[in-house]
Amino acid sequence: MATSIETTFLDISTGHTVNDMTRSSTEDMTNDVSSLATILTAVRTLIWYIVPPALLVFGTFGNVMTVVVMRGMRSSQSTACLSVYFTALAVSDQCQLTTSVLFLWVNKTFSWPPYFFRYDLLCSLPKFVWNASGITSAWFLVAMTYQRVLSVIVPHRVGLLCTVGRGKIIVAAIIVIACALNVQFLFTYVYWPEYGQCQYHAKYVHILEAYEWQDLISFSMIPFLSLSVGNSILVWQVIRSKQLSKHMRGNTDQKTTSGTDKVHSMTVTLILTSAAFLVLTLPICTYGVCAQMNFINISDNEFGAVIKLVKTVANMLWITSCASNFYLYLLSGSKFREETKRYLGLCCRVSSQGK
Repeated sequence: MATSIETTFLDISTGHTVNDMTRSSTEDMTNDVSSLATILTAVRTLIWYIVPPALLVFGTFGNVMTVVVMRGMRSSQSTACLSVYFTALAVSDQCQLTTSVLFLWVNKTFSWPPYFFRYDLLCSLPKFVWNASGITSAWFLVAMTYQRVLSVIVPHRVGLLCTVGRGKIIVAAIIVIACALNVQFLFTYVYWPEYGQCQYHAKYVHILEAYEWQDLISFSMIPFLSLSVGNSILVWQVIRSKQLSKHMRGNTDQKTTSGTDKVHSMTVTLILTSAAFLVLTLPICTYGVCAQMNFINISDNEFGAVIKLVKTVANMLWITSCASNFYLYLLSGSKFREETKRYLGLCCRVSSQGK
């Protein structure tokens, strides 16, 4: 799908771009002439003002706490390997969260772009980081899921297959591949003074259509399929393990061992995290597919205003996926909750002693 030369910094229709970030409320109010369209535009603008900053605060706290807590949870080889992925995912999520909210706030506050962004590198580097981190987050989650699949299917070989060293190599490989897929932004994305916008250089606009499909496939289609298969295996293994445990005990009232509980807890954490990723990113990915297939034509009428609002909600859900993992870990992981309480208690004691 070709993109017009007036495309703004975040108005490229890829699988995980936040298209409304660079549209001013004044322009929207002018275009959406009907009363319903005006109301929907006001709602959309209000959402952009309120939700992303709140997600930035809660998400930053959660991602930082994830990195801190994971440093103290390396009690076994398998857990140590997973902690590498959890840490990498938190850093990648924070990169997405910061860049998406930052450029939204810059647009709303400074009427994009401010003077210090009027350099090619400062236009292209954030775009590069944003798209690359989106791909790395998706594939870190895939790597975590299949590491866990190996742990529950061949537990006797997990010490050989799932090591910290292998985890670091896989993380590094995902980062290198994601950067390679998006490196073109560093020379194709520039500041256009005649439009006052960051956009593709005229001679590279033909690259955009091919990139949109590549981004859609690497960010959503393949990870979605991989996570669906991996989570199906994990769910089946959890059900099978519980049934086998009950059969061997011969008494359904008997409690499971702490080791079994920890295995189930980690598996449930990964299933919940993967499911949340699928649910929260599915709307924006679906929108991306529809846009690529030319099924969506946003017009300046009531229907167009509804589509814009739906797109805004989809973008909010996508940003939420970058801010919610810490809270999902707290919900599903007993050991993670214990470690978090310990660190928070330590911080409170240090703070009280400082006073």
